Amino acid sequence: MIKALPATGSVVVVHNSGLREYVKQMIHDVRGADVLKATTVIICNRSDLARGYLTGRRVPVIVDHVFYAAVPPTVEASVRQLVRDCNVMV
Repeated sequence: MIKALPATGSVVVVHNSGLREYVKQMIHDVRGADVLKATTVIICNRSDLARGYLTGRRVPVIVDHVFYAAVPPTVEASVRQLVRDCNVMV
């Protein structure tokens, strides 16, 4: 996931703050400070947060590989739909 992040900006979705910090550090270590600066790592562990963070995004949205297994089914469904909608727009 980290190696595939575009240098022009993206959003990475994770399910908790510990993972957000880990992913941010990995982006910095693997891709550098410029890609980290262009990337927003967000926590979406509730459907209302997902809607607020993802609605209208115009950059690629990437979901961490453990996200869907770690959130409730309602959040999973919301995020899957929002990510599809966002990624169609880019």
